[in-house]
Amino acid sequence: MSGRALWRDQGLEDATIADGLSAAPFLPWQRMGNIAGYRAPLSAGWIEKKHRLQRQILARMHSLGMKPILPAFSGYVPKAFADRHPKAKIYRMRAWEGFSPTYWLDPSDPLFATLAKRFTQLYTQAYGPGDYYLADAFNEMVPPIAEDGSDASEAKYGDSIANSAATRAAALPASVRDFRLAAYGEKLFQSVTAAAPNATWVMQGWLFGADKTFWTPEAIRSFLSRVPNDRMLLLDIGNDRYPGIWQSTGAFDGKKWVYGYVHNYGGSNPVYGDLGFYRDDLAALARSPSRGNLTGFGMFPEGLNSNSVAYTYAYDLAWGEAARRPVADWIAEYARARYGAAPPGMVAAWGKVISGAYSTRYWTPRWWQNKAGAHLFFKRPTLAGAEYPAAPGNAAELRAGIAGLLANAPRQPAPLLVYDLIDFSRQYATLRLDDQLQAAIKAYAAGDIASGDANAATAERLARKIDALIGNQQETLGSWIASARAYGDTPVEKDAFEQQAKAIVTVWGGEGNLSDYASRAWQGLYAGYYLPRWQIFLAAQRKAAQAHTPMDETATVAAVKAWEQTWLKDGREWPRQRPAAPLVEIRALLAEADRP
Repeated sequence: MSGRALWRDQGLEDATIADGLSAAPFLPWQRMGNIAGYRAPLSAGWIEKKHRLQRQILARMHSLGMKPILPAFSGYVPKAFADRHPKAKIYRMRAWEGFSPTYWLDPSDPLFATLAKRFTQLYTQAYGPGDYYLADAFNEMVPPIAEDGSDASEAKYGDSIANSAATRAAALPASVRDFRLAAYGEKLFQSVTAAAPNATWVMQGWLFGADKTFWTPEAIRSFLSRVPNDRMLLLDIGNDRYPGIWQSTGAFDGKKWVYGYVHNYGGSNPVYGDLGFYRDDLAALARSPSRGNLTGFGMFPEGLNSNSVAYTYAYDLAWGEAARRPVADWIAEYARARYGAAPPGMVAAWGKVISGAYSTRYWTPRWWQNKAGAHLFFKRPTLAGAEYPAAPGNAAELRAGIAGLLANAPRQPAPLLVYDLIDFSRQYATLRLDDQLQAAIKAYAAGDIASGDANAATAERLARKIDALIGNQQETLGSWIASARAYGDTPVEKDAFEQQAKAIVTVWGGEGNLSDYASRAWQGLYAGYYLPRWQIFLAAQRKAAQAHTPMDETATVAAVKAWEQTWLKDGREWPRQRPAAPLVEIRALLAEADRP
């Protein structure tokens, strides 16, 4: 709302503004400067609804004594604005993950202070004042720094100089880099406080771990050096993936900071987490005399409704409750609270589940060969899948834990016990499904069509059984589509919201590596999206094996991509289908998965 008002102030027409705003599911990445105008235009109706919702949320937060973190201007401007100001110091940033470049206004340009102050004024008029303001200028974006330290000649975005300078920034003389970074940090802080003099600048610390080549401890120190310690709050969110940033920077040199974990990337929901790591890590943090001005702890997931035990345990540790007890004692209490009762056999089974699934700090396969996707089955098919690595954790221990939970389940099990059994079983079965896909790829590549057919058939049976079972879970593709359509007011808007909602959980976007970034283990996606892609691919591989010719992988992947785009627009709603007898279906799925 305030962003649209700001660009109206600058003379841009509503249609131009809308074309520069990404579709609703992708707006968080636009706010961080990574993308702009993806799957545009942004619906005016959506903006108005979010305006009303934001007012309600803020009112409720204030009534509870909470202090919300509000948005601030971080420098990113629409391309249309850049085109209208050719003499401004506007940098064309790198094309993040294959998207079109975005445009960043240098804080030293007089326009920056004007826009930053006006944005906060407009936001305050619409929603009221605040004490904390978030501005992320360089999330997975290298700061544009000229080799000679100059500004004006490098800032003309049309000549791509800023883009190439960014790629060379890590090799700059430290004095040049540090001077420019200190100036950027100072100006960003001043922009936050221009219209809110007592405000605290909040920023994520993710960038420091995501690009350690550029963000050395010295670079971080320079960027933060001119910001008052008590007027900044760093969110050090990535300690499960990029641990140790706070130690290498002296706890951010006195700044206030919050410690935490992302855990969940893109809402992808493999069964994992690491209770032992959380326990030891937070205990070490609490003991450390070097933790500086640590002011809080948080979990920062990119999605909800998965792995409840990991979040419950982490927050119990932060409050000190769990830290005083062995994990086995804590899990017994957790199981009793979750299921109503937890006999010793069930607690012992949970111990197996923890060693099998909840001793994994980070789910490494999601970026195998720089391609997203939590499982091989969830990734866009490739011949390289034959060499897909073993998943983290211990599948045999997980299987034993599932067996123990089933053996100790009462005749009428608690709904949350059924829920957990379904989650654990689909995780185990998906690991076995990946094994079948690997075997099929290898068999067809070796010309063993009979074995390839058998493996492909088993993979299909597993996919369909999993899909049928997980209709009991909190979210499905059908519920996701229904929610998106319900938010629209017209048939055109409903169709657009549906396609955008389907895109964010599948193809994601751009020409980079983000396809399947969300990779949800949902009913509808197993049978309706992941399976058809592999069927197209394996059919092409089988045909090549029959003809004794090499498979044209490039053409096959192109066919898969074309199918994906058709799928986004097919209009199928995938209504939820709940399993009639979940425990019976769990046992049938496990029997299928256990076949040699």
